[in-house]
Amino acid sequence: QIKASVLTRLQALVPEITDHNESNLFVKLVSIWAGLIEMLGYYLDNHARECNVMTARLYPSMVKHAFSADYRLKAYRAATTNVVFNLSTVSSSDITIPTGLELTTSAGITFRILAGGTIPAGELSITLTAAQITTRISMATLGVSSGMPNQVFEIPSINAADMSIAITIDGIAWEASDTLGYASGDSPHFLQTVNINGKPVIVFGDGINGKIPPVGSDIFISYNTTEAASGNIGANTLVNITTAPPLPSGVTLTATNPYAASGGAPLETIEELRYKIPKSIRT
Repeated sequence: QIKASVLTRLQALVPEITDHNESNLFVKLVSIWAGLIEMLGYYLDNHARECNVMTARLYPSMVKHAFSADYRLKAYRAATTNVVFNLSTVSSSDITIPTGLELTTSAGITFRILAGGTIPAGELSITLTAAQITTRISMATLGVSSGMPNQVFEIPSINAADMSIAITIDGIAWEASDTLGYASGDSPHFLQTVNINGKPVIVFGDGINGKIPPVGSDIFISYNTTEAASGNIGANTLVNITTAPPLPSGVTLTATNPYAASGGAPLETIEELRYKIPKSIRT
């Protein structure tokens, strides 16, 4: 099937190859490639079956399956939405909407502008993206490195937003990654994932894949907290600007989200992992 599909597409994409018989070198290469892919598919499918992902029922089991497949489990995810800022009248000077500007709903759900922007003089509006970020924790002490490989540290807040983590060790910023598999032994990378208790954790490397934090070094963490699925608010509900930027006399600023926020989610469920873990192996 793989070979037939490729040969069919060759007719449209590479029309200069007109000989599709086995004697053609290109067709021989397609045959070899298709055979290799088929063999890889066989072993990948077999691995997935042996993992028993489709029959596992306990969350700790799925976490272990994810670890064996090098699948990074996602912690709480923050909802996002577009926010339209409107001026009551044109201004003679530029109006800057800063990064981090807070907005809230009537229920007290807080969003923050991810990247600020400017309403040029003479213009009336701008559209920016906001994420449901409840608080920003800065430079909290996560722990002290033991110098051992594969160190794991639990993040203090269960609602730490996925991929919002910043780690600083000895004044150096470390980089978050979806896998340590491609990191060298001296690469300052870390992995944010979830442990068998459903708690968000930070995992460091073993000196082969990912650098080991120096022994005795303090590990500092900064991150956003989020309300996860509660941040999936309806359209036109994000209207309260907590602290408006400086405005010229006689000019007022309003905001709203024309569309509902989306993407806010709690920890991945067992059913989500049952689908995603085998998919991650194939891709």
